[in-house]
Amino acid sequence: KDEDKVFTIAKDKKRSRMKVPEFQKTELKRYLQYDDGYDDCVQEKLHPDAFELKKLKWFHLSKIANDPKAWVVTLSPRSPESDPLESSDILITDMPPKFDPRKLGMDISRLVETCRLLALTTDDYDGNALQVLKDNMSNATFAVGRGSDALEYRALMFLARLSSTALLQYKIKPVEAYERVAQLNKENAFPGQSWTTAQLQLGEMQSLQAVSGIAFGHAKKWEEDAKNERSTGTTAFFKIREQSCPKEYTEILDEEGLV
Repeated sequence: KDEDKVFTIAKDKKRSRMKVPEFQKTELKRYLQYDDGYDDCVQEKLHPDAFELKKLKWFHLSKIANDPKAWVVTLSPRSPESDPLESSDILITDMPPKFDPRKLGMDISRLVETCRLLALTTDDYDGNALQVLKDNMSNATFAVGRGSDALEYRALMFLARLSSTALLQYKIKPVEAYERVAQLNKENAFPGQSWTTAQLQLGEMQSLQAVSGIAFGHAKKWEEDAKNERSTGTTAFFKIREQSCPKEYTEILDEEGLV
């Protein structure tokens, strides 16, 4: 029995710490293909430390992959002053709802923590980013905290990129979605499936547009405030790629060393 126990322990040590399905492990690699903050795309043999960091980022990403709080943001209502009418069969207003930038409220702190992880480089935390991720592999509540101006800039730009990319998945532009809802209102399509679908799509697109705009605006402020840092030869730290690096550089990530 003691021998069986020892054998079981040995088997457990060989099991992966990544507690997500295989297909999800592969999908998570897509978030790590941009290599922002580096002059060159990260390659295993050319940049061993950066590649090891990417592997650890992949591991930590798997820990929050199915945690909605790490990926979801709640926005304030588009029309908070709007009250229901006596009958639910009557449209409250002919004008589609939209966000007022002056009153828009949202907490993107958890999303930024996720994007900090995605944007982390070996130079962050005074060159200790690799060790920080290693030391917190068993920390269930670990989150990448605020770092340099460059890290904050990259994290916010990554969030803007995620939101903008999600927005591109729709076949129409936000202004077209708005006009579509306005037209359905004029046609008295409320209540109806087409009206409901159009309203939901408009809400999703407006939310993504709002998150992207907020993130981009804050990122630009970080960039302006960090002009002195950029003038000291650290321009790569602020580098944001318009296109992802070759996917084969990231697809070869494996779990060796994560057990």
